[in-house]
Amino acid sequence: MTAETMIKRDIRVLLVEDHPVVREHMRRKLVKMRGIALIDEAENGADAVDLALRKNFDVMLLDISLPDKSGLEILTILKSKKPSLPVLMFSMYPEIPYALQTLKTGASGYLYKETALEHLMEAIQRVSEGSVYVSQHLAHYLESVFVTDPARTLREVFSEKEICVLQSLARGGEVVQIAAEMNLEENVVNHMRLRIFELTKVSCAADLSDYLAHTTQVN
Repeated sequence: MTAETMIKRDIRVLLVEDHPVVREHMRRKLVKMRGIALIDEAENGADAVDLALRKNFDVMLLDISLPDKSGLEILTILKSKKPSLPVLMFSMYPEIPYALQTLKTGASGYLYKETALEHLMEAIQRVSEGSVYVSQHLAHYLESVFVTDPARTLREVFSEKEICVLQSLARGGEVVQIAAEMNLEENVVNHMRLRIFELTKVSCAADLSDYLAHTTQVN
């Protein structure tokens, strides 16, 4: 994939970064992508939340470190007030454990700020379509941990609510039923379902039973 690769559809991006130089660098990366319809910007958490709630974006690119609120605080707010918005976190911190923490909080992916343009394009495309972006490095880590300690995999990447959804799906529960039982909106449960399938590498709910058979430590 090259810098001129066509993204499949026009994507509206909200870029949240407090450092002007870094923000401009990221913006230049985005401008090189064909298929980006809009790039809006925020330099702090308050503006980011305000823009995200007032406008419609397909993806938020969110720095994990901001002056007024941390990226994780903003992510928590948005998962509560606008759970349909995919959030792609980026920072200079190592993927492990920071990527795991952001995924558990509800992020759709995690990138280094200096990630190659090709990876940024792939990540934006995937999360805008409702998928989760996980780098090869993180994917290999999760696979290795699952072999040695599968219960730890669940604890590290899924919230308590997501684990409840996973367990309900494994028992044959439907999205509508699970949403009613957990007092959640159906689109929120469906988003959790997609994240669970993506991160556990299963293709259907039936496979989750086998997955859970290896995670006896999960309560």
